[in-house]
Amino acid sequence: AEWEDLPTYAVTFDSNGGSGDMSGEIIYEGDEYTLPENEFDAPEHKQFKCWSVGGEEKDPGDKITITSATVVTAEWEDLPTYAVTFDSNGGSGDMSGDTIYEGDEYTLPENEFDAPEHKQFKCWSVGGEEKDPGDKITITSATVVTAEWEDEATDVDPSGDVPSGDIPSDDESGDGKKDDTPKSKGSASSAGYRITTKITNGTISPKNPLVSKGNNLKLAFSAKDGYEIYDVLIDGESVGALDSYSFENVTKAHKVEVKTIEEGTWKNADDWAKLEMGRASEKDLIPEVIKGKDFSKSISRAEFAAVAVKLYEALSGKKAEVARNNPFVDTNNEDVLKAYNLGITLGVSETEFRNGNITREQMATMLTRALSRAGINTGINLNSVQKFEDDSEMSDWGKQSVYFMASKGIIKGVGDNNFSPLGNAKIEEALAIVLRCVNEF
Repeated sequence: AEWEDLPTYAVTFDSNGGSGDMSGEIIYEGDEYTLPENEFDAPEHKQFKCWSVGGEEKDPGDKITITSATVVTAEWEDLPTYAVTFDSNGGSGDMSGDTIYEGDEYTLPENEFDAPEHKQFKCWSVGGEEKDPGDKITITSATVVTAEWEDEATDVDPSGDVPSGDIPSDDESGDGKKDDTPKSKGSASSAGYRITTKITNGTISPKNPLVSKGNNLKLAFSAKDGYEIYDVLIDGESVGALDSYSFENVTKAHKVEVKTIEEGTWKNADDWAKLEMGRASEKDLIPEVIKGKDFSKSISRAEFAAVAVKLYEALSGKKAEVARNNPFVDTNNEDVLKAYNLGITLGVSETEFRNGNITREQMATMLTRALSRAGINTGINLNSVQKFEDDSEMSDWGKQSVYFMASKGIIKGVGDNNFSPLGNAKIEEALAIVLRCVNEF
């Protein structure tokens, strides 16, 4: 008898929109193969359901008989969703809830309920734990967020400049006649002028004080551990990153809002950029891949692809998905594959992405494509624009994008009417440009 080897067939795995890799095997014809546990990472808001083999659903541990090359495909199903609702706990008004996927983080909003009489908002209570607006909670079941109230102070903290008492009465004119002029909500009352304070991940002292007419007040700000202050708004106007602010001769109500950000979000950002970076973070424009990096360094093509994807998501309200088929032999970066799937980046060839520092014309091109994918008209008549002196140095494929961005004041020239198409950009400059896009469109 003469014997020969049985044919062998490859068993391979298809992530079907998931990410990661699973090793296949070579199996002899007729042998049984035991389907393994899933090792792919699920697409966003999905969970593993089963394997699909030849159109049949199979569970991990099931055995299949191999008679030909076999592709085992991951099948996904939606994660459960849970309602987040709000309880006024004696207050009045309404707050809209939300529906959140299991395992997702939810950022607690500012209170919108009206407080019970002689009370002010203290914090939220979630599962018996006190939480501040801006805190994140992980949703694993239906969640009720309850407003907690505390007694409203009638005097300013004695450590401030405002003395107790000396509260203006209804007789402001001194002529013995009651002033019946209607007062807007939050302005002067029989107790004084309200200074409404707001901070996320920190404290303001004193909190929501009442100030007698003509008196002074000093507010102190502090961020909680792990956070830093990046801006202070007085009546909606930025006054910079301060740890205190003083009002003199108070004659009206004011609003004070202190903005904080996680420490370590950036390193070595220039002073001009810190406020812009804080605002970019507030709009979720800083991708994880660059958090904690030196923002004074040049940004790479892969890093900027992640930023451009954030721009698309912010303007479209949609989540970008990873391309199912990766054409690039030199990267499997998920942000790059999201950008490729959207047509934001095409690589330098059909098979190479070729990472490196991004040029200004490449940056303009990626941003214009992101805007177009988000439904924004990026057309421009090149014959009607004033050309840069270094127009001849631009690539033909980049000119439309360069002049569109320049016409909107989003990416400006570098001086002497030059654009510097082959120049690079710092991380902080790239984020500031993307923030301009969001503000413009």
